[in-house]
Amino acid sequence: MKKFTMIIALIALTGIVNAASIHYEAADSSKAIRIYCGTNTVTAAIYGAGAAATNAITINGTVNTIDGSGSIDTIAELAAAIVACTNASGAAVLTVDTDCALAADSTDGELLTGSYTKDAKGWIEIPWDTSAALHYDVYIPDANAGGIRNTQAKLAGVYGNPAGTGAVTLNIYKDGALVWQKFYAEPSGVSGTNDAIVVISNGINVEEKVNLPIGDKSILIRATRATTATTGMLGASIE
Repeated sequence: MKKFTMIIALIALTGIVNAASIHYEAADSSKAIRIYCGTNTVTAAIYGAGAAATNAITINGTVNTIDGSGSIDTIAELAAAIVACTNASGAAVLTVDTDCALAADSTDGELLTGSYTKDAKGWIEIPWDTSAALHYDVYIPDANAGGIRNTQAKLAGVYGNPAGTGAVTLNIYKDGALVWQKFYAEPSGVSGTNDAIVVISNGINVEEKVNLPIGDKSILIRATRATTATTGMLGASIE
């Protein structure tokens, strides 16, 4: 009986370890930058490029203005500005996770405007404005940024409808390094009047079996449209 019980327990544990999980983001929900609030109540007010008076990080009522009009217009620069924000005692108390984006990504009008608030011990997640940034992202954080995965995990597949116009480039980054890429051209044909090549559909569906070992590393999956991005989505399965 004891051996039987042990076998059942091992089967159950194996099922938990190998269980698949689904991660997906719709338009205007992909994370551009994440702020860990610690023991503080924090509000991030994001109103785009040139709006220095209204871009601010407020920590327990203390307002820190961030000038997004020129010198702070990439993810790396915005992250540094947020980390430098202080509370009423003049202490810098925030942690920023930028693995959900690329350091050189522009924030000069590409962030979704709004006010984002989180109480202590939570994450503020500022999203991309998909129509301005032109990409759909799925982010899976590592353990240091709130992710929970075993070291044997793999990215099984990527799927979705990154709606818009122009070609699609699908990139996968592991701990910030590009490890997988695929290009999708829009479906085209030959015009019946002058034999010119014409686009016959803007629709591009992504359905890829990737089977990429990722372990407990951070993963960023990005589908970028060449011309416009509208109301689509992108998803991934982890095993």
